[in-house]
Amino acid sequence: MYSEGETRIIVENMVARRSIRSYRPEQISEEDLKTILKCGLYAPSGGNSQYARFIVVQELALIGELNRLIQRELAGREIVEGQWMNRGIVRARKEGYHFIYHAPTLINAVAPRDHANSMADCTGCLQNMQLAAWALNL
Repeated sequence: MYSEGETRIIVENMVARRSIRSYRPEQISEEDLKTILKCGLYAPSGGNSQYARFIVVQELALIGELNRLIQRELAGREIVEGQWMNRGIVRARKEGYHFIYHAPTLINAVAPRDHANSMADCTGCLQNMQLAAWALNL
């Protein structure tokens, strides 16, 4: 198991991590990306199915095209009182919208639609990857 000092570091990493929505423009290293993806793969999954897969996009032109598509689709949605997406819809209607805040790397977690635990499995993977990115000072 872990020593008391190691345990403290792990817990501090989980408690200290915050979504900052401000990213460095330089691309992350291949080594850091592999570490982040490995951490995602080691997340628990329902029934130990391990269905989650990751799509990594680092091509800025492709990220820009994705942003334009997402902005168009999101901006066209109707605002419904009490809906959590309202904030995103309002943001998408403004000039300069960027759904991943100009991050140079986008990682999508995907799993089969017909697997009942796909969403939970993907969120577990994403959480592990966020914690790994924070621990790597990214």
